[in-house]
Amino acid sequence: MYEPFQVVEVLLDEENPRFADPVRSQPEAINALLRLGEAKLLNLAEDIAVTGQLDPTNPPIVTRQNGEAVVREGNRRFAALKLLRNPDLAAGESTRRALARVRAKAEAAGKDPNGPSEVICWVPNDGDETRRWIELRHTGQNEGVGTDPWNSYQSVTYRRRPGTPEDLAWLLVRAIIATFDADQSLVSDVRTVRDEKFTNLARLLGREHVREQMPVTFDGDDVLIRSDDPFTVDLFRTVFSDLKSMTVDAIKTGELQDEYIDAVVAAVRERYPEQQASDSEAADDDGSGRNAGAGSSGTTANGSSAGTSGGTSTTVPTRRRNPPRGEAKIFHGLILRNVELRTSTLLRDAQTVKIETAPAVCAAMVRIVLELAMTDVGGQRGWFVENAKLRTKFRKCLLALDPQAENTMNRDKSLEMAWIKTQSGDGDGLAVDEMNAYIHNFMADPTPASVRGLTSIFRPFLQRLDDYAGENPVA
Repeated sequence: MYEPFQVVEVLLDEENPRFADPVRSQPEAINALLRLGEAKLLNLAEDIAVTGQLDPTNPPIVTRQNGEAVVREGNRRFAALKLLRNPDLAAGESTRRALARVRAKAEAAGKDPNGPSEVICWVPNDGDETRRWIELRHTGQNEGVGTDPWNSYQSVTYRRRPGTPEDLAWLLVRAIIATFDADQSLVSDVRTVRDEKFTNLARLLGREHVREQMPVTFDGDDVLIRSDDPFTVDLFRTVFSDLKSMTVDAIKTGELQDEYIDAVVAAVRERYPEQQASDSEAADDDGSGRNAGAGSSGTTANGSSAGTSGGTSTTVPTRRRNPPRGEAKIFHGLILRNVELRTSTLLRDAQTVKIETAPAVCAAMVRIVLELAMTDVGGQRGWFVENAKLRTKFRKCLLALDPQAENTMNRDKSLEMAWIKTQSGDGDGLAVDEMNAYIHNFMADPTPASVRGLTSIFRPFLQRLDDYAGENPVA
């Protein structure tokens, strides 16, 4: 049942599980809570003092013990109230000064600087009831019986802050799902990122260079996407597929974020050379820093269309993307988590070498890493014999990842170039011949551009191969 209690009559729980060390008095309990998080406790005190109330949806739990009222759930709130009424309870002089400032703010807001003198609390019938509700409050979701907190996306939905990276991520997620609702694979990846990796998406969009490279324009609550552009679709597929398994360490800094988006854009543009040409033409035709959009089309987040309509050409204010600087290192930003340790370590070491300064070394490492990864995954699963030719290894691995690889209409587009470059043409396939030459022919002289071409083509393949190993472990 619920009962009102005077703040002065309620004691803090000196056996509070928050306390790592025993406390022997009420002042010790208050100062122990301050040591655990002084700034947070002072913020709580200020919120109570300035608003004049505690959270009415979550009353403290109080029990009676030897004739005294003891708070079992809500110790921080009662500690804040007691400190407001008597700042001298705080051991530190700086804390007492901070409390004086809090009290002054409350008075300026026309509130009692002491905070509420009476608090409505819930009183359980017995100790078992007390324990049940406190456990459910503090021990996680308990398979849905306990508190199920909002994820980051849900929090932004309730409390939007326009212009923040989180809000841009919120807008982009909703726009992509609305625009590409028929693309089940992309929508599935976007929903996974929304529910599990939303903070990483916001971290990327908080970087101006990343936003400049993305084929999207934010205009208030509208998001303009070039929905009819294969480059746009491919880039979104790549980014959201990466984000599903990407750790925060991979894009922790601004430099890593820039390098990641540059690598992705470069890889996707290799598959759509006409996109780079059209972008260059747009840049030449429009010196204002914005793409000329006449005759183009897009979709906004609210579902409205922009662009050519009814035979009338309308300029779409699309942000001009700067040309990417190109991938600095082979498979830059890619981390192999499911292959053998020797392979993942070798790739990590190879990624310390810049393509521009040592293209021959990087070209050789592309070939070595790919063959080791295929051996780790395909060899262990019996897809090919140990001494199989490199072309055969590519063929078997690609067919395992995409059984429709031989079908030009139905094959997975993200793996298409890897198939074409390894299974078409005379000899062992153009890319296979090229990589073999970098290993066995001392006359071969790879350029940085050719190395970037290889790493662009085979990056999706290497990522998918590693994902397959993680999803289908060998018994």
